[in-house]
Amino acid sequence: MSLARVDDLFSRPVVLVWRKFPKYIEEVRAVSQRDTYAEYGQWLAGQFEKRESKTPAIPANIALRDWEE
Repeated sequence: MSLARVDDLFSRPVVLVWRKFPKYIEEVRAVSQRDTYAEYGQWLAGQFEKRESKTPAIPANIALRDWEE
């Protein structure tokens, strides 16, 4: 699956989770002595934020309003 498709489907939940729980994740990393805990969630959130800063997201209900099967 392309990063663009993952972005379309999951960017908001991933970014919101990362923004809400960074201290918790840092704490789990420290306690477990694993800096890799949730590493891809952190990476994905950063990628999504970078992409959206360059090209603002267009809600699906607007982008696909003229879609027909």
